[in-house]
Amino acid sequence: MTEFWRKWLVVASAGVAAIGVAFTVIAVTGAEGVLGDILKSVYPGDDPDTQESGLLLIGITGAVMAGWTTLAVILFSDPTTASRPATWRGLAGGLTVWFLLDSTASIATGATLNLVPNVIFLAVFAPALAATRPRSAQSRGG
Repeated sequence: MTEFWRKWLVVASAGVAAIGVAFTVIAVTGAEGVLGDILKSVYPGDDPDTQESGLLLIGITGAVMAGWTTLAVILFSDPTTASRPATWRGLAGGLTVWFLLDSTASIATGATLNLVPNVIFLAVFAPALAATRPRSAQSRGG
């Protein structure tokens, strides 16, 4: 893995971790401002129970985002670990499972606007993953 792509993955992961922390903080403080407007568009209506559930989900989502991307920052900060095929497979596999499940749930629940950030997040990681994909059968190890 080249330094450019390794650093790309560190920065992308750190950025998503920061967004995750921000989601959690905003949820804890009541989703003021823009995130509150987003919640209202995803969970329409004035039902306070729906809004509270939305805040809980945003807070939990933020915490999960921050957690998994902190793991990615740690893994990709070490050039030796970053170059291991298992590290690449872990990130690529995790992103794929997340994208498919989150997008399916978004469509099934009518929260199709959530597909926009899903695609953006995937697009941030896709170039580095495509450029660093292990190529050989020997890459299955380690």
